[in-house]
Amino acid sequence: MKQHFKILVCPPEYDLDIQAQVPLAMAALHNFICRNNPDKIYDFNKVGLDLDPRGDVGVLAVGLPGPVECGEAQDRHTEVARLMWAQYKVTLENRA
Repeated sequence: MKQHFKILVCPPEYDLDIQAQVPLAMAALHNFICRNNPDKIYDFNKVGLDLDPRGDVGVLAVGLPGPVECGEAQDRHTEVARLMWAQYKVTLENRA
């Protein structure tokens, strides 16, 4: 599982309460993928695998994120949540 979920290898910068839940969450996610579509578990060590679907590549930041970075992250989070909600509503409509 460490090969698929690098968060299990690199020390995360989260509270201990959250860190304690990460391995269980990764195990649950792994089992879900294996049961529903095992072909979707990728080998992230393969060269040339595009992990960033947006296509933009940046540089690693030094230090804590500033207000601009926090705003960009919040905007991206909001957009992902909006798209997920729209997809969920379509799924519900298709089931009806």
